[in-house]
This record gives sequence, structure tokens and C-alpha cells, in this order.
Amino acid sequence: MTFRSFTVLVSGGMKIRIGSILICSFLLLASCGPEKQAAKNFKLGKYQKVIEYYTNVLEKQPNNGKANYFVAESFRLSNRLPDAEKFYAKASGPGVNEDSVRLYYAKSLQSNGKYDEAKTVLNELQSETKDELMKDRARKELDGLNYVNKLDEKKN
Repeated sequence: MTFRSFTVLVSGGMKIRIGSILICSFLLLASCGPEKQAAKNFKLGKYQKVIEYYTNVLEKQPNNGKANYFVAESFRLSNRLPDAEKFYAKASGPGVNEDSVRLYYAKSLQSNGKYDEAKTVLNELQSETKDELMKDRARKELDGLNYVNKLDEKKN
């Protein structure tokens, strides 16, 4: 099969090959798939669009770790951390930092008033991570949760 290219004479004497334009147009459209568009929206801070795209993915694949991760991160980065909890619980996969997922999962638990569960996640993170900065962050978060418990014990 051979591909024929047609040449068109445009105003000003320019010649354009229609076949070349069609090929370039097709390649441009093919490179703009929905997942790439979601990644672009994520980078641009258009988190609601990312949430909408990946929740559609999750309707078909509820345990898709990458989709859960992007929904959770989008909720967190748009200041809706309580909504991110159930998505952080299932977030995983290549390119996903498991330590930061556990940290933000604990923070989302805390934002939903689930302090004991948050402490459990932070204790696991602190004991299992190799990253010293993450250990320190988990320890500080635990200190904060312990302080909240002390505040609850005080009478107003």
C-alpha cells in the first residue's frame, strides 16, 4: 500500500502537502490521550479535572493504585484532605512514594478525627522507613497527636 500526498497551492504561491499535514495532525491527536491530559492537568494544578478523570477510571478499576494515588493527591493539594482518606488507603504502584502515601494517609485520618488509626500508621511509618527525614516527620506528627490527647484531658 502506498500513501499518496497531494500538493495544494495556497495564496502567495506556497505549496502544502496535505498528506504531511494529515499525518502530523494524527500524531498530535494521538499524543494527547486522556491520561496524558490528566497528568498535564495535575502539573498545572487543575485538580478537579484530575479527580474527575481518575474517578471514572476507579469506577471500572476500584483497586487501581495509580488512580487512587492521583485522586488522593489532588484532594490533598486542593485542601480537601478529609476526602483523600479512602484513596490514600488504596494508593500504590510504580512511581508512588510509599512513605509519603502513608504520611498523608495518616494526616487524612487525623483530619477525619481518627487519631488512634493515624497514630498506628505513623508508628509503622516511623519504624519501617529508611528515610531519616521521614522518620523525623513521623515523630513530629506523633508528638502533635499526643499533644491533642493532652488537650482533650484538660478541663475548659
